[in-house]
Amino acid sequence: MKIRRLVAYGTVLAVMGVSPLAAQQDPYFTHFAFNKLFYNPAVAGESGKWCVNAISHQQWRGYDDRTFEYTTPAFPTKGQIQTQVGPRTSGFGFSAPINGKKGQVNFGGIGISYYTDKVAYELNTNVRVALAGALNMANGAQLRIGVDAGMLQKELDGSKLRPLQPNDPFIPNSRLSDQKTTFSAGVMYRNPNMNDLYIGASTTNLLPQNYAYGTSGAIQVTTVRHYYGVAGMTIPNFLGNGNLEFMPSVLVKYRSKPQVDVSALVKMNNLFAGGLAYRTENDAVSVLLGYYPRPELRIGYSYDVTLSRIQSASNGTHELQINYCFTIQLPPPPDPVIILTPRHMDRNKDIE
Repeated sequence: MKIRRLVAYGTVLAVMGVSPLAAQQDPYFTHFAFNKLFYNPAVAGESGKWCVNAISHQQWRGYDDRTFEYTTPAFPTKGQIQTQVGPRTSGFGFSAPINGKKGQVNFGGIGISYYTDKVAYELNTNVRVALAGALNMANGAQLRIGVDAGMLQKELDGSKLRPLQPNDPFIPNSRLSDQKTTFSAGVMYRNPNMNDLYIGASTTNLLPQNYAYGTSGAIQVTTVRHYYGVAGMTIPNFLGNGNLEFMPSVLVKYRSKPQVDVSALVKMNNLFAGGLAYRTENDAVSVLLGYYPRPELRIGYSYDVTLSRIQSASNGTHELQINYCFTIQLPPPPDPVIILTPRHMDRNKDIE
């Protein structure tokens, strides 16, 4: 119960203070291998198809703010319990190739990503537009470079907070928000002739911004750069079985300290997939499932088993992922219609 009791107080300490603070900002996804556009703009248009993906991440289900169960002399009455205050993330991404090239350089692709990330009583809304270019290399390999720019809005619902002292000037009692421009950059190498190997590196919050809640500016949050490294491949004929594909992947994240996600999926008959993932820092172990009703459509689900002390107040994390890629082929131009007409001066006079 001690963890639940400290939820609201921890929220206040994490996002508020008279000097700028740096708190957790970027959300994370268990299906990181299928959501690279959210943290690496170089993948925009990478598949050569028009792709959309949607994701819902419900972290630490059952994690409640029970601060109101504990009274102080300043607050002699109990209040309402705030349920499900664990992080909740919903995202949408779209990318498409840009046809055209100059020499060995392709124009690459364009991408749009959008997500909302609610952590306790803070809501982050991020929308970004990405552009990528590609350099064709030997053996069908390709090196991509991408950048994106967007807007990140942070909003704090101060009406849900319960300060230790009434009328604390540093703790708001209403909704406050601020928004700033964000930038990201990344590179991605892919070689389809080496088991579709991909290796990428990227950074988000390239230019850290300072967010001020309220007109006084006493409550501030400062974004920090996040660094990512990702790698993976698809190995056919797994264990000598032509119906199986092995898809290992790894994501290294760094903000103030590194954290590593390792995932291993086995795909069967191009229809079903299943596997396990592990997140370091004793964070979680995950079960992943995938279903491919059509070659261009993937539906994924994962359940994270929390390994930290938070498990005493949470029943795990659910994530649902949908990917859909398609091609658009423009019809060829119609054959030219040739109409033969006699010149005016040379026409047959018998024809009137």
